[in-house]
Amino acid sequence: LKNIQMNLDRINGKLQEKFSINKYELSFAYLIFIGMFAAFVMQQVIGNINQNESETAEFEEVAEVIYQKLDSLEKADQSTYLGTDVAGNVNPQLAKGDTIIKKESDFPSAKKKGTPNGLINLNKATKFELMRLPGIGEKTADVIIEYRKTKPFTKIEDIMNIKGIGPKKFEKMKEFVKVD
Repeated sequence: LKNIQMNLDRINGKLQEKFSINKYELSFAYLIFIGMFAAFVMQQVIGNINQNESETAEFEEVAEVIYQKLDSLEKADQSTYLGTDVAGNVNPQLAKGDTIIKKESDFPSAKKKGTPNGLINLNKATKFELMRLPGIGEKTADVIIEYRKTKPFTKIEDIMNIKGIGPKKFEKMKEFVKVD
């Protein structure tokens, strides 16, 4: 078991060094790979079954949980990793690929953000996607997510029901939003 752990640490260290990523980014890559593999296996096992409305609703609930988990990874990514193993011992292989440079936040507060490339669905967008809208910060994005849990948006003008979003702010963002 100890030999397996050492081999995994060596492999992780080489991957981190090769791609210049830290432990959290590597974990995220593993998570994505496992998810893609699981989706492939499920597609092969289940085949092309027509989904009914209840299956679609379940899928949307699962998708929302996944989006929330991905948003929470941003907080973990802000910390730094110094190339230590689980016990806290320095591992030179892991240390090579890790960084002690503070990463730039995906949720900058003082920087000008770019406008979205496509239309953002108010009923399905992640916190990060909502924050790309003009005039929407982290707190307003949270309020939008909470609001749509109780009452989905039926038209884009419904966004003005959110405190702090009036006609002027709506005018700036209306070309970037949609509802389904």
